[in-house]
Amino acid sequence: MSAISTCLRKYATFSGRATRHEFWIFYLFMNIVLYVPLLLGLSLLTDDSTAGAGIFFIVISIILTIGLVISHLAVCVRRLHDIGQSGSYLLMSLIPFAGPIIMLVAFAKDSQPGKNQYGISEKYPES
Repeated sequence: MSAISTCLRKYATFSGRATRHEFWIFYLFMNIVLYVPLLLGLSLLTDDSTAGAGIFFIVISIILTIGLVISHLAVCVRRLHDIGQSGSYLLMSLIPFAGPIIMLVAFAKDSQPGKNQYGISEKYPES
């Protein structure tokens, strides 16, 4: 829970570093929060009697997506800072097919020990 609260507290903070654990816990939280109402809404759209509730859940999912997009981008940039990359490295994800794989590898890398140009590592502060 502390990783989620940290990411939500640093909603639009694009400076600093985010550990691998913080990034992946927030990523899991975000996907659960966004896709559960979406899938529930889509399943309710199949029946005319529950279509109104289905639309409600889909709208909730869209509102949550809009609300969490900046926080997600911020934690992605901070995660890239943790491995010693610039936040502009996130643009690699726009490359078709290879981009998401490149980003997956980058996000899975271990923290750069000690201090880098983006701050001191939370995981390896004394290295």
